[in-house]
Amino acid sequence: MDMLTNIMEKRKKYSEVNVNFKYIIGDTVVINDKKWTVDEIRMRYGVEWVYGLTHKNANGVDDNLTIETGSLETIVG
Repeated sequence: MDMLTNIMEKRKKYSEVNVNFKYIIGDTVVINDKKWTVDEIRMRYGVEWVYGLTHKNANGVDDNLTIETGSLETIVG
């Protein structure tokens, strides 16, 4: 339940920003047959919005990826 509350709080935080994102915190996207979870949406360098993605490998190690919002929305569709 704490995870759901945390996700709802993050959604509320980003809904206050007047920007429409295709993906929100907690969404899962597939890139090269790997499932990535959107962990954060943030302003990078004060000029561009980026998604922070996480993927758990088979050995249990997390991979992290930061990608510009428009690029991810173009790649995934």
